[in-house]
Amino acid sequence: TQPSAGTTATQQILNLPKKNAAQLVDHLRTVLSASPAEVLNGNKVVEVRARGIHKGAIVDRVIHECSKQLPDGRAIDFVLCVGDDKTDEDMFTTLSSAATGTLSSTLPNIVTCTIGVKP
Repeated sequence: TQPSAGTTATQQILNLPKKNAAQLVDHLRTVLSASPAEVLNGNKVVEVRARGIHKGAIVDRVIHECSKQLPDGRAIDFVLCVGDDKTDEDMFTTLSSAATGTLSSTLPNIVTCTIGVKP
């Protein structure tokens, strides 16, 4: 259906009852099953993304690109990562690994925070 005047299709999807959102996720998973996409049902969000591309991969790339831009081997001062959904867990995992792994010297201050109930 077409969005009504003053309403976007996204707003209409966001206002779907949970039952309809679950049906949408099931339908998308069926339709996209042979594609390189995955469908996640989050907190008031349905996320469709390419397999292997997630918020954690993006955070990793941003950190690496920012680190290359800093002069004289300086470290990134501070990283704050806030999320409210299970689709954010990849970010938290990536940052946790970065804090304890090979990037620990270049990322001395990482803070992650889940808003609401942890999924």
